[in-house]
Amino acid sequence: MSIKKYLATLGLLFALFFGACGLVNYIVDPYQLYHFDIEDKDTLGRIEQFYNMRFYKPQHVGQVEPEALVIGSSRSGGLQPQYPTLPEPVFYNFAVPGITAYEMLRSVQHANAIKPLSNLVIGIDFEEFIKPWDLYRPGYVEARMLRSSGDIYSPGYWVQRFSDVRMSLFSFDALIQSIEAM
Repeated sequence: MSIKKYLATLGLLFALFFGACGLVNYIVDPYQLYHFDIEDKDTLGRIEQFYNMRFYKPQHVGQVEPEALVIGSSRSGGLQPQYPTLPEPVFYNFAVPGITAYEMLRSVQHANAIKPLSNLVIGIDFEEFIKPWDLYRPGYVEARMLRSSGDIYSPGYWVQRFSDVRMSLFSFDALIQSIEAM
């Protein structure tokens, strides 16, 4: 076998492997990035959410385009911004375990840049005031967050979006999450 045939065969095998990996991850969609339905409350219960929330929640906000947002730590996870006297807005619960004040600020800016918010519920833990935290925790990526509606045209934002698509479709971590979700 010549070296050209060997390299072509090897390249084809790699392409088939990564294509199959991407197809499985797209169909199973462990982070609910490609088949997200806000009405289906149990869709993310099939994966370990704790370590992935900083990855998928900014993208969910872009898909849902909420008018009302709940932001805070895991204690805010059960809150819903529904009031009997107000018309029911489209809401999203952006609660993330261990979220810092800076991450909350950037998350609200991100949601507001996508669609201006009419209601905002903020849940701040007492520890946030007495214990100095870092600006952000592991898993948070600044480039995922928009500051204003014009930032959607920023090259850094799209480079991060491309990286997130690569990570959600063609990574072994996503494949393991897909296998666990099945």
